[in-house]
Amino acid sequence: MEDLSIRPGFNLHAAFRGHLSPVRRITYNAHTKQFLSMDEHTLKAWSVNRDGTTRVQYDVQFPSYQQNFITSMVLSRELNLLFTACLDDNLRLYNERLRLKSCMPWSNGVVREMAFYEPRSLLVTAGSYGVKVWECLLDYEAFRTDKTCDLYDVPKIKDGSVLPWCFGKYQHVRLRCTLQ
Repeated sequence: MEDLSIRPGFNLHAAFRGHLSPVRRITYNAHTKQFLSMDEHTLKAWSVNRDGTTRVQYDVQFPSYQQNFITSMVLSRELNLLFTACLDDNLRLYNERLRLKSCMPWSNGVVREMAFYEPRSLLVTAGSYGVKVWECLLDYEAFRTDKTCDLYDVPKIKDGSVLPWCFGKYQHVRLRCTLQ
């Protein structure tokens, strides 16, 4: 293993070397105490052990024919969901184990940055189509009439109502406004 040159005044606690191409985004999930990182083809959840070693907990591989399949990601700390913008014009939501919870079509171009506004559960994106604010629409009727519903994939509920972005395939993303 090659030594990393460390500037004076800094101490290296751990170095994660699990990606095969440059890491483009990284965030930390305080609920699971894991780092989430992405490169051109993978999304990984990993943790740092007490001795400074790192361990991949979960990972997702994306098509090798498509460079930079995920263009941006943001973590909602309250909902514990990872939002990812993908080049196939879909917004994908993953849980803490990087299991796909929802895949919603949208027309948003290439998204470079994302932010999640927790108090109103709004997703803000910036990219080739400008700065946009998105909200989640829940489809209760489709949920009620679906006979193939997975009983183990129950939506998250708080105070008796379903939380936005936590309704699986029974939700849609809607453009709320475009900022000028």
